[in-house]
Amino acid sequence: MWGGQKDYDTLMKAADVLFNDPVDLNTPYRTDFTREETFEYGFKKLRRLVDLGKEKKVPVINNISYPIFTFAIGGLVQSSAHHGMFESVLRNLGDEYQSTELVKKCITYEIFGCYAQTEIAHGSDVRGLQTTATYDHDQKCFIINTPTMKDAKFWPGELGKAANYAVFQAKTIVKGKNVGVQTFVCQIRDMDSHSPLRGVEIGDIGPKYGFASKDNGYMYFDNFKIPKSALLSRYVGITDEGDFIQKGDPRVAYSTMMLIRIQLVEATPAYMHMALLLSSRYCYNRTQFKTLPGSTEERRIIDYQASMAKLAPCLAFSFISKFTAYKVNDMYKRMQEEINTKKEFGLMKALHSVLCALKAYYMEESVYYIKELRELMGGHGYLQVNGITELLESVSPNVTLEGDGCVMHQQTARDIFKNFQKAFMDDGPLLEGYSYLKDSFEYMDKKITGDIKDLSTLMEILKANAFIQAAKVAEKLGKSTEESFDSKWNKTHLSEIVKTSLLHAIYTSAVNCYEGLNLYGFSPKLRGVMEICLRLYITTNIIRYGDAAYLHGTISADQLMQAKDYHSELIENLKPHMTALIECVTPVRNSIPALVSQVDGNMYDKLYENAATSRLNRREGIVSIKEDLVPLSEKLSKLHGVEYMSHSPTASPSAKI
Repeated sequence: MWGGQKDYDTLMKAADVLFNDPVDLNTPYRTDFTREETFEYGFKKLRRLVDLGKEKKVPVINNISYPIFTFAIGGLVQSSAHHGMFESVLRNLGDEYQSTELVKKCITYEIFGCYAQTEIAHGSDVRGLQTTATYDHDQKCFIINTPTMKDAKFWPGELGKAANYAVFQAKTIVKGKNVGVQTFVCQIRDMDSHSPLRGVEIGDIGPKYGFASKDNGYMYFDNFKIPKSALLSRYVGITDEGDFIQKGDPRVAYSTMMLIRIQLVEATPAYMHMALLLSSRYCYNRTQFKTLPGSTEERRIIDYQASMAKLAPCLAFSFISKFTAYKVNDMYKRMQEEINTKKEFGLMKALHSVLCALKAYYMEESVYYIKELRELMGGHGYLQVNGITELLESVSPNVTLEGDGCVMHQQTARDIFKNFQKAFMDDGPLLEGYSYLKDSFEYMDKKITGDIKDLSTLMEILKANAFIQAAKVAEKLGKSTEESFDSKWNKTHLSEIVKTSLLHAIYTSAVNCYEGLNLYGFSPKLRGVMEICLRLYITTNIIRYGDAAYLHGTISADQLMQAKDYHSELIENLKPHMTALIECVTPVRNSIPALVSQVDGNMYDKLYENAATSRLNRREGIVSIKEDLVPLSEKLSKLHGVEYMSHSPTASPSAKI
């Protein structure tokens, strides 16, 4: 599940080194930090990680290895956007110098970069970006401008205080002609003073919900001049005569945005496993209420059905998303190979389509499940030192990062309806991942009668549900009425359109796991456990979203009830394996400092010790209490006709206070 023995050993070694490192990389007291201290602490950790990389004790951080440290230090590396976005764009879109020399400086931190796409008024709509880059042939430079305040770059991580370089997108004007949105790389701060260069205004956007250590920033350009060589020019360029040229298919530039979405999909099982580790340990160690028959002992939280009903589906989803992460990575590699060797772009369309749905679905599902797991930890889960609130804050921004879920789902839905029509008309091959549309028309008349406990029957129900949803919405959109298509799409049926994409993503995820069980060579026992996860995932989603197949009559009310009963049975079947499935993520076990999730179960002493030594309790007195609360109490006492007396050695025990 972790890419083979070599990758797993690398992950284990890095975690062990960091866990035992004399420099404290995971102090639980970080939850007491101010925002500025959190930011500085993040760079302290980054510096230590880089030093350990130079000593060859852990891998050198780059755009491939940096996610390892997310596990090992229990959170985002401070340079995640620098590597995951800035470096990745240079590698994919840069010419020989940009993709080699600049990347070397990126890895050694001679330069520190950000990825500045989003503007205040435009995010995922790249074609709507308004920052301009006008080429001046006489000066051999581009002049960058921000037309209005709403066009300022806004949200790029690493920009606010840290970055001295930026990759950014701008509407490009060459010889008076708009040649589309192009990508540039340039220096934005002085390398000595770290002050913004002339023509650039930069700052931090302020506190956010989540990612407190990340300095998301804004950037405003005012006749900012950058050299001709700043254009990322593997696939485009400016000739000596000052003409804009295409050196390859412009769609290649979009591959980097895909990489960002793949990274978000890959992060899903990591976050889910960390949340499961925190919550499940608490549920094993926490006892509440003497409900065991014939016993005076309190029952463990894990032994209540309501607890397992939250833990088990979350665990199943975490493994399903892991299979999917491998699948989209494989598609990306195949896509790059086809582009580079054959100049074919067929897989790009398919990958873009599936990633839009998966990104929207996985981000929303992560927030939903981690919220459920936090609530399982009761009041103690509300404490930040217990880690899960920090995780919830970390995943919450992902829902709108790189595009709102509704927008993402609509992009996939368009492809679903196009491929549905092709399948209906028998008009050529469908996109990869959409072939089920061609062989599913039978479900418009067929009733599924197989045993609900049979995996093939469960897969069939999930497929039929996705197909019928697509067929019904396609029929409504295609029906001839006085209502315009735009009104049908954006006003009348948008919720069902979004649901069409969601059900497609759910079925696609199940297929990825189903195929992965045969692909990765599991032992019979492990395959059996993974199959329980898959069955549980399917029954969870039949119960939640199976109305399309049910209302059409493809499955009956009795089958829905059977699915519910089988769902409960699967939860019990998974319970004996939960510890192994969660605790196998050893790096997470070593690094997470949460106090209620200790291996030894000794959480109460640690909670008390942490409370007693918290920053607020380490202060002898708080000025506001002396200056505001005590005088206020005195005024209130007089207001109610009660004599006010301070606590002093001479005060009478019977005094009214």
